[in-house]
Amino acid sequence: MANNTITQLQKRIEKLEALLQQKAGAVVAPSDDPKDRPDYVERGSDRHAAMLGLKKAVDGDIAADGWTLEDITQFGPQATDKFLETYLRQRVNELTSKIPPVQSENPFEPNFAPVMWRKGNPLAQLTE
Repeated sequence: MANNTITQLQKRIEKLEALLQQKAGAVVAPSDDPKDRPDYVERGSDRHAAMLGLKKAVDGDIAADGWTLEDITQFGPQATDKFLETYLRQRVNELTSKIPPVQSENPFEPNFAPVMWRKGNPLAQLTE
């Protein structure tokens, strides 16, 4: 097996993949839509707020737009009110902001994100 060429190994892998598909049945290609993923969290939802460490504010809490920090003690006794307000504002902005438009054409323009290669897609998709 140590003397196999890359072409021979590739053919062997293809045969093994074909056998696996026969045994497992038809394999469904994953969706490109992130909303179809089981770990998808909708932006601005209560689940998103929980991930950011936010909860609905009640009277007496340091609040911003109806939200407050889930655990204000996580910063310790040295945390000032100004720090907590700034941190809270950053988290609320993350919760309420819109998703920026992503582009993969020009790396010198804002919001550039290169395309990820997926099995079955041509490699030229990454380089063009």
